[in-house]
Amino acid sequence: MKTFNKLKNNTRGKRKSNGNSIMELPAALWITLIVFFMPMMSLATITLRLSLLNMAVLEAVHSASKARSFEQSSNEGVSAVELANQTFAKFVNSFPGLGAGGVKLSILASSVNSGATTRFDNKLSQPANSSAFVYQIEGNSSGAIEPVFPISGHLFGNIPGLSSPLKISFTAKEFVENPQGLNR
Repeated sequence: MKTFNKLKNNTRGKRKSNGNSIMELPAALWITLIVFFMPMMSLATITLRLSLLNMAVLEAVHSASKARSFEQSSNEGVSAVELANQTFAKFVNSFPGLGAGGVKLSILASSVNSGATTRFDNKLSQPANSSAFVYQIEGNSSGAIEPVFPISGHLFGNIPGLSSPLKISFTAKEFVENPQGLNR
């Protein structure tokens, strides 16, 4: 009997160490979720949305470069300005969290001899001279990327992409396939 009581008394004050991790698991999961997962998810989503907005501008300028006229739609087809805005709106509206107004197009005329570039915000006043100039269409769009998990600005202040939309601007250039229509 004496040995049994001695064993019983020795184990009374000791705790098992393998039960502690179960008690700490909810706190550890919560910290892992908040501290690591949410910022990484937010960063990944912002990166994806930035890529999608960039792709929308590239796609809009690419479709505008194939148009037969710059500002006026005709029986030959839709104008470059209208085609770019239609393509851009279709692309942006397909994905949530992207906000942008449209694409502003310009014509860039680069001299073959000197390399000097002239920018035209509207159509050309005279027909294009393909033997003296190389023509490009440049599109510019400003937009905003909404955060996935918007956090109140009281805690961290105003941080674009975390507590407020991230404002960004993209520019794309493409060579014109039909320079004869840049004056229409």
